Amino acid sequence: MYLQTPTWSESLREVAFIEPVDGIAEAPEGHISLAWSLREGDAGQLPKELPKELPKGAEYVLERSRSPDFADETVLYQGKDRGTFVSGMAEGNYYFRVFIRQGERVGPMGDVLVVNVTYVERQKVVLLLAVGFLVFIATVGVIIFGSIRSNQGELN
Repeated sequence: MYLQTPTWSESLREVAFIEPVDGIAEAPEGHISLAWSLREGDAGQLPKELPKELPKGAEYVLERSRSPDFADETVLYQGKDRGTFVSGMAEGNYYFRVFIRQGERVGPMGDVLVVNVTYVERQKVVLLLAVGFLVFIATVGVIIFGSIRSNQGELN
């Protein structure tokens, strides 16, 4: 979206993810909390202290894609916050990147974060549902059987 004809600005610094930190993350239930910060200087190091605010008129842009080349990117967040919560992801790999945009100017792209979304295996879900159903039937059976015996005891 913003990357087709970007105007790169030396004054807009690179942004890096600080949570999760490894560049690869697992999201076992389809949701993840992301946080980012400006990199410090040319060394690409994260700052020791988070900056108070972005340059005037600048905002962070968080994009998500299903492909590593971001051919199908979706803007998930635009604003001044340094983090967000992403949910509702189906199984598979997702690619995230965050950068600064100030009007038409776009800062350098930071590292891409790969998130692998997995859910509980279907076999395990079916097994747990079956066990739960059996426990439910047994409980209902005990209640009905106990009620019948109780009523028969009152009649005698």
